[in-house]
Amino acid sequence: MLILLSGFATGFFKGCLLFFILITGFFLYLIFKLDQYSEGKIKRLRQKKQTISKNKNEKENKKQNENENENENEKEKEKEKEQETEIGWESDSDSDSDSDSDSDWSKEEFASPSENILERDFPFLGQEFKFGETKERCEWLNSLVSRIGSEVLSTEFLRNFEQLLNTAIGTQEIPDILSGIKVHDLRIGKSVPQISSVSLCPNFTTNIRKKILDSYDLELNLSFGKDKKSSIFSFLTFSTSTSFVLNWPVPNFASLPITIRFSLSYFDLHLHVKIPNKLRPTLSVSLRKDSELEFEILPQIGEENKFTQLELVSKLINNTIFLAIAELIQEPNQIEIPLDLTNTEEEIEKLIMNIQKKKEIEKKNPEKRLTKKTNFTKMALSKIKQTTNFTNNALKRKKILENRIGQNFLSKIHKK
Repeated sequence: MLILLSGFATGFFKGCLLFFILITGFFLYLIFKLDQYSEGKIKRLRQKKQTISKNKNEKENKKQNENENENENEKEKEKEKEQETEIGWESDSDSDSDSDSDSDWSKEEFASPSENILERDFPFLGQEFKFGETKERCEWLNSLVSRIGSEVLSTEFLRNFEQLLNTAIGTQEIPDILSGIKVHDLRIGKSVPQISSVSLCPNFTTNIRKKILDSYDLELNLSFGKDKKSSIFSFLTFSTSTSFVLNWPVPNFASLPITIRFSLSYFDLHLHVKIPNKLRPTLSVSLRKDSELEFEILPQIGEENKFTQLELVSKLINNTIFLAIAELIQEPNQIEIPLDLTNTEEEIEKLIMNIQKKKEIEKKNPEKRLTKKTNFTKMALSKIKQTTNFTNNALKRKKILENRIGQNFLSKIHKK
């Protein structure tokens, strides 16, 4: 019996050794293949980065040359103006200049104030307004965002965003090497992103009064970090948990858990925002396709990574998270964020009562109401005429382009 037991033990020990040798050989083969794959990918990425940097440098040089030419032209114009003013002073033409200034002042003074207000506050009512091209820089808006950001981005909002992200990541296709990816521990830093430009969207309606009162459609350019690898402070940090799976000789035979912490160090987002004018408004946000997101791995204190392919795994996780965010927010999809008003229900009721009182006073004095209506209708009719002219010109241009495209297409067919 003892001989049999000893023989069985030695055989079992030899089998375990062989099995262990096979597993180690398989792991070494996998690591070798991953190294080859990562080296080839890194070479391609370096080549792409070099080409992109060359193109950027060429564009920057062109812009600098254009700016220098513009500055030289402006200096020449200023010199010419100074020479003209000197000649005017020598020829004693004070009376003519006074008359011209009086005429200009009279034009600005006696212009209708309602037209000036509309042109100042609602530039999209003009004749030749081009949407997307006329952008405004808004430093005052950035100061407001820095104050309100901590109140809007609360812990409840972050939890809801975590749930949405995890559900969206679950729908994404992940390679068999990794198991499911989960996002947790979302945290926001003290640094705040900046709005570089704002412009009105081209969703134009003929009903001008409805466009002014109901809602505003805006396009924002949000950016954080001047360059892709120059930001010191992170806006958002989160950690992801996955596991490296061994699917041989049986699927899900062994798994190696991995936790990586990321920081959102650079992003350039082009957002489409709708702000409705209601008592309980909701801000709906959607991403445009020309947006960029970049994450960096955060090293923790006392950390020793024995896993050599961290960069490759982090890139896979980065791509899956970006695709999940794109599916959630990218057009035509959107996220609706409820805006909590500081006014209480009693204050809102008081506002409604004041509006009703004003309506009752207008009913008692119909003459004032009629004068207001006539003035507004005159203004609206003039602006509607301007918009109709603009739309007619646009339709004519469209027909001309369609005819040209059709002629080019027919000429190509005849050549073939």
